[in-house]
Amino acid sequence: MSRSSMLNVLLAIALLVSALALVTTQYRARKAFVALEIARGQAEDLAARQRRLESDLASAAQPAMIDKKARRILGMESLPAERTLYLTLRAGEGAARLAELDAGRLHEAARGRAGEGGRR
Repeated sequence: MSRSSMLNVLLAIALLVSALALVTTQYRARKAFVALEIARGQAEDLAARQRRLESDLASAAQPAMIDKKARRILGMESLPAERTLYLTLRAGEGAARLAELDAGRLHEAARGRAGEGGRR
């Protein structure tokens, strides 16, 4: 085999290796692009979901909505004025006195509920 034939064979092999490398690189680039597009779609879906959840949270945090759910789901009701206790402390009285009053009120309320048969 002559020198030019050897060179042609060598160049042909180099050309084939180059072509295979190019095809492999294009395949990997296409695969990466598809993965990127899927990730972008997921990011958009998550952003839309976040906006929807933030909107739901904002509406659920409205006082009227909280009141409605407290009444309907938890069975809570507003206390009438005669069951409301207002405490007035003078400047020298501290948190200990307030705790005593609060504990006494809770004890009385518990006794009152026990007398009603445990109903609220």
